[in-house]
Amino acid sequence: MTRLRRRAAPPVSLLLLTMLGLAGCVSAPSAAEQAQFEQGRQLYRAADYPAAAAIFRPLAERGLNGAQMMLAMSLLRQGPHWAEAEGPIDPVQVTAPQREALRWFKRAAQDGDDRAQRVLDNFAERGLRPP
Repeated sequence: MTRLRRRAAPPVSLLLLTMLGLAGCVSAPSAAEQAQFEQGRQLYRAADYPAAAAIFRPLAERGLNGAQMMLAMSLLRQGPHWAEAEGPIDPVQVTAPQREALRWFKRAAQDGDDRAQRVLDNFAERGLRPP
């Protein structure tokens, strides 16, 4: 199950926000964001990957880590399913949405998502790295 959470703020920023009384603004997604995330998950489960990506994109751009991962997965599914195949990946088969997926996996990994890092490691072993 994918969890929706905001990426961690640097400690200095969190300290500053705490002093200003705004620390709660960075930690938990709003009810509206959570509802939007759930709507995206339903579309993803229904294999409507373009619609799911459209829902996840604004959440991912706001730094919601679970949404970054789901956006990457939705984009990855838009094209040939080379990701599930074994062996080296032919870069010619990688579509533009799938290249964007690699960038979102990278961003999610940089924000601390271990699953995204494992995906990137798997692709790197097969000869594909994010741009």
